[in-house]
Amino acid sequence: MRLENILGLTYGKLINDPFVSKFENTVLDPSKVKRGDLFITYDNADIKEAIFNGAYGIIFHKPTKILDYEIAWIKVTDLENTTKKLLRYRLISNNINAYECDEITFCISKQLSLESRFLRVEGDLNSIFSQLWFLEPNSYVLYAKELFSIDIFASIKYLKNDDKQIEIKNHTVFETTFLYKEKLYEKEQIPALFIPQFNSLVSLLNELNIIYKIKKFSFIEHFKPIFITKEFQKKDFGTTEQVLIFEKNINLLDEELEFLKKTAPWAKIICLTPYMYKDIAEIKNILRDKYFNFALIIGLDSKSLDETIFSEPKQLTLDF
Repeated sequence: MRLENILGLTYGKLINDPFVSKFENTVLDPSKVKRGDLFITYDNADIKEAIFNGAYGIIFHKPTKILDYEIAWIKVTDLENTTKKLLRYRLISNNINAYECDEITFCISKQLSLESRFLRVEGDLNSIFSQLWFLEPNSYVLYAKELFSIDIFASIKYLKNDDKQIEIKNHTVFETTFLYKEKLYEKEQIPALFIPQFNSLVSLLNELNIIYKIKKFSFIEHFKPIFITKEFQKKDFGTTEQVLIFEKNINLLDEELEFLKKTAPWAKIICLTPYMYKDIAEIKNILRDKYFNFALIIGLDSKSLDETIFSEPKQLTLDF
């Protein structure tokens, strides 16, 4: 990208008269700078490393000392906004197509092996920049609105509701047997509740002619079961009659509770919402003396678990 285009796009101020006039790539990590790159610095301490690695230009916003007058030094007033503008321009130039989905669909997409021109993106601005800058032209980006709040896409498309791709043959509360493209997938660890999102995802991939492979499913961090004993000992899947189900998104409460009641009408169900507990230890105290088959815990995911809350198996002793 040419220097005058950078200045026009970012409203940056060139504070020296450099010999360089164009840049190969724009980079945020000084260790990844190559000869000819433009480096955006969020920490002036990184500038020396970037120049050593071959940077032809530095974009900065804090006062700094010019270390090399042959390269371009560009001062901007808002570094984050500058980064977004440059990335937005790059995506438009490379005809990158963005698709927005919900968090369930995004998590399910991680269960698939996808070709490189279809990229799942999440994280902070620096991480997203690094993922998207080097994406090949005419590629596709999938992101979840709950995990991605950066406004960089010129236009956004949305997944269509499609219930014709996957045929459910049988299901329990947590596992689903389904038929897809004449192949039977048995007892996969995806609740039938989430098959509509899976349907929409594969429908999009098929529409875009994206090559993908369905791997063996594992539970995502939504409606995720943890099987326990009455003594709160954590056990393998399907080996106990009591299950903690973690759902961090409170907006899914009604849908998941209705699914539980419909799929397991025989079960004793307890639902705990955030106003009923302060932490996981208090959840344990609430449930300790209650009989239940399923305890739907809203507002936490299983990553929040402190392993110390689970009781250790009682040790057998010999008394003489």
